[in-house]
Formats: sequence, C-alpha cells, structure tokens
Amino acid sequence: MAWMVMFDDEPTKLSLRATHGDKHSAYVRSVAPRILCSGSLRQTPDGRQTGAMWVIDAENREEAEAIFQGDPFFKEGLRANVRIWHWTKGVWDGRLPG
Repeated sequence: MAWMVMFDDEPTKLSLRATHGDKHSAYVRSVAPRILCSGSLRQTPDGRQTGAMWVIDAENREEAEAIFQGDPFFKEGLRANVRIWHWTKGVWDGRLPG
C-alpha cells in the first residue's frame, strides 16, 4: 500500500540540512526499499528547498509514520508540517495501470 507524505520545512531551521544532511542521506538509504519515490520541493527549479515528498510502501498509516519519523530531519525538527494520504497509483512512468 502506498502513502504519500508531504513535508513543509520550518523556515527558521533550514540550517539543519547542513548539520544533519549526511545522517538524513544515510537514513534514506537504509529505508530506500520502502520508499517508492522521494525528492525535495521548491517553488521554482532554482529556488531553495522548502520541503519534501515521499511515497512510502507500508501496510498501514502507522507503519508509514514510523518510517519517516526515523529520519534525522524529522527528529531534529526541520519538518514543520507533515501531511499523509493513502495514494493509489494512476499513471506511472508514462503508462496507465493494467
């Protein structure tokens, strides 16, 4: 089951990217088999990062929450707001399902 998680970053804590970036990257690598896709969010292609989006493969919402809550960026307070939705794949890689 897929869960889309949108993170808004706390503007006053953006320095956490630099101080915990290596730990964040290591954590994402450790849970990568459970992350269907992820990436940073920006207002424009050359703008600063304002958040992130992950699509997590988990049996239920609680399991998805446990996965992102282990991220150092979440633990250290970079993520100011988190929204979670169950996500059903529609078009993927230019193809419709079935």
